[in-house]
Amino acid sequence: MIGKWTGTYKYLSNRIPEEIRNRETKFDIEIIEFDGNAFTGTVQDDLETGGMKGVGKIVGKINNGIVEFVKEMPIQSVYMPDGSKIEEEKPHRKIYYSGKISDNQIEGIWKFKFGIGKVNNRLVIFPRSKGTWKMKKNVL
Repeated sequence: MIGKWTGTYKYLSNRIPEEIRNRETKFDIEIIEFDGNAFTGTVQDDLETGGMKGVGKIVGKINNGIVEFVKEMPIQSVYMPDGSKIEEEKPHRKIYYSGKISDNQIEGIWKFKFGIGKVNNRLVIFPRSKGTWKMKKNVL
């Protein structure tokens, strides 16, 4: 698990405008610590393909070929129904990833849980959202 991984994620939610839903956003993960079960690392989305700003952290585990981790980004990034994106200098909601590992590749589902928060100082409801993701370990 330790090392650099490159991947993409997509949205599945109909609440997201189609042009965003059909886009693959690229990301890079570096797993720094792994004890055979639990792991930690950093994540950085590609801004050119619609990713979130900043370097985030991941904390996860692997058990029987199933990988689960939580992605925490430092900048809140929210897509509005019209496709516009609002970014604020506060932590983004946690994103939950799970997937199956096979041959140095992982594929699965990510999701946001239902929540209530603020965007531009206005109270908003964050519906559940989900999407697909995959990543592959970089080979030197």
